[in-house]
Amino acid sequence: MTIFFSILQSVGVLIGLGLLGFYIIARRMMPGNVLGFLSPIVLEIALPSLIFVSIVQNFTLEKFPDWWTVPLWWIGFTFAAIFLTIVFSLISKPQTRREFAMSLFYQNGIFFPLAIISGLFGKDS
Repeated sequence: MTIFFSILQSVGVLIGLGLLGFYIIARRMMPGNVLGFLSPIVLEIALPSLIFVSIVQNFTLEKFPDWWTVPLWWIGFTFAAIFLTIVFSLISKPQTRREFAMSLFYQNGIFFPLAIISGLFGKDS
């Protein structure tokens, strides 16, 4: 039951942040065009930097002797995602096939697992 509440708390934080953002935009506290500027900064600079710093601070060969398998899993997952994207994009309409394929391949589901892992295993996870 502890795991359930940890996951609920982690997802609740993400939902709360999203609702706060909608509230700020709806009340016109911040113009909507600011999001076009902030989103790339967060996704392309802040998040990769946070991951890099976490790896540099917490990585030791003694803790992670099988570290070399992670890039292999990433390559395998990428090829599987490409294959599934090609197969399932064939069912979409030709007018929207490119957008459909991009949304399948570059899905945005990483944020929930990141919050859940951090909630379950602490800030050093």
